[in-house]
Amino acid sequence: SQIVFQDLVSSEGWVVPDVDELLHEGLMYGAIIHSNSWGDDTTNYTVRTATFDAFARQVPWSLAFIAPGNNAGDVLEPANGRNVVAVGATVKSTSQELWSPSARGPLHDGRDGIFVIAPGQNIMSAKADGNDSTNNAELRPSSGTSMSTPSASGATAIIQQMYQDGWFSNQV
Repeated sequence: SQIVFQDLVSSEGWVVPDVDELLHEGLMYGAIIHSNSWGDDTTNYTVRTATFDAFARQVPWSLAFIAPGNNAGDVLEPANGRNVVAVGATVKSTSQELWSPSARGPLHDGRDGIFVIAPGQNIMSAKADGNDSTNNAELRPSSGTSMSTPSASGATAIIQQMYQDGWFSNQV
């Protein structure tokens, strides 16, 4: 398997991505599963959301996982798309209890909103040192759907790889 990193942060801060460019660049490098821990503060069905949905129809073997937000309620765009996986965050335990700020849904059109849940509380994550010229190796605990989304997409990537390597078959 391969991994493609796409950075949405520049020296000016977070850059609103051109979703079409983002997805097609990933496709160009062989990405099948996309993990997106970013979004906006609206529940509207936006052009960005529509772009994710259109890409899924054009490239049906791909799947985008998107963090739906940490507002304890509505699923934010673009996780409110019809052809994406919105990943809710659970507490870090053996229970299926949602982490209290995790988005929940339902969506305005009646769909549940959250497709899958994964651990999202106190997950060890990279700690930036603000210096682009270093290979910072420090960690920090972080919580939210931005932590649960890569976990869910990573587990899916393992299943995809196992399928491609022949671990699963459609033989009965």
